[in-house]
Amino acid sequence: MTKFWSDHAYEFYKRACDHGNYPEVPFGPMLRKLISPHDVVADIGCGFGITSLYLAKLCRQVLAIDQDPYALKMLREQIELQKVRNIQTLQGTWPNLTCEDWDIAIGIYHHHFANDAEKVNQLIAKTRKGGLICTQGTKERESFHLAVAKKLELPEEKHLHCSNGCYVRGRLEQAGLKVQCTMVAHDFDQPVTDQAEAVRFILDQMKLDDQHYETIANSIDEYTKNHNGTLLVPIRRYNCVLIFEK
Repeated sequence: MTKFWSDHAYEFYKRACDHGNYPEVPFGPMLRKLISPHDVVADIGCGFGITSLYLAKLCRQVLAIDQDPYALKMLREQIELQKVRNIQTLQGTWPNLTCEDWDIAIGIYHHHFANDAEKVNQLIAKTRKGGLICTQGTKERESFHLAVAKKLELPEEKHLHCSNGCYVRGRLEQAGLKVQCTMVAHDFDQPVTDQAEAVRFILDQMKLDDQHYETIANSIDEYTKNHNGTLLVPIRRYNCVLIFEK
């Protein structure tokens, strides 16, 4: 299997989460209302497990599910380092999983989590109580991506302003579930040590090689800001958050 994350991705992601107090911001109040201390919670598409570690403080057990062995390896290192006892890591591709059912399902920025009938039906079958699904909302994120692509004259990509949230809501409601949909804006700025690291972050995020380094470096002031002495690459996400109950 091809590794989804780059070698630098975890370090960048962890710093951004710490800076923005993620996932407490923006999901904390919603998650605490949804999850009880005795619940088993599935974090589907958990990635590096920042959310799984957060969920472990709210529930009896977390099933941290992802297809990427590298991401799960990084999570297991944090589980051991932080001495967390209630997270089980599971490598697999949703919805082809062999594991126990759960009370609450969490799927945050997993864009293929519930994008067809099979996946939605499996989600309903394995979930006893309810869950939270977060996808890209109706507005494109505000970040460096479009400006850099235009400057480098990269092929135009098709950007989805809504990652199937309305489809998923319709399928869940059709099955008799109660669904709430909320649009949530969320700043997920990336702290960097200097402009050179900002360039490296942009190259990493856009999967570009070093031939573009100089062009981006010459315009790096356009993609960064200084906030209280911290250099940031600003990113603002617009999320569609579905909360469902059986």
